[in-house]
Amino acid sequence: MTKSYRVSGFLFHEGSQQVLLHQPKSQQDQTWSMFTGEGKKNDPQAFFRHLLSKILRESSIIKNIYPVYSYFNPSLRKTHYIFYVPVSEPKDFQTRLSSALSWFTFKQISKLPLSPQAKHDIVIAQRVIRAQIPLPAHQPAHP
Repeated sequence: MTKSYRVSGFLFHEGSQQVLLHQPKSQQDQTWSMFTGEGKKNDPQAFFRHLLSKILRESSIIKNIYPVYSYFNPSLRKTHYIFYVPVSEPKDFQTRLSSALSWFTFKQISKLPLSPQAKHDIVIAQRVIRAQIPLPAHQPAHP
């Protein structure tokens, strides 16, 4: 028996420091979320690539997928893997989902209606991304 897992993640544009999220139109509370799916086959990273390609109808922009972290979600009884995909430009995508897509800065995300777990996952992702992107020589390391 293959164990199922959950994947979530977002696209990230380094130049504008923006993240692409989606908002299902069927939700009455207008909550934003990362791209999420349940998988059983493949490894979680390959499944996330497949999920994004299917949702965004474009696979050419998905060159690299970086893991943020994973954790066991006791309410789902599954391991949850968080990823991000760097993109060269924050373009508008046509989605197969009945949802809105929008780019947000990390600061804007802190004010969006998101589940507490999604906000936590994005905060962790922001820290991981900042640790991986070298600062220009003229900027101090501490904010």
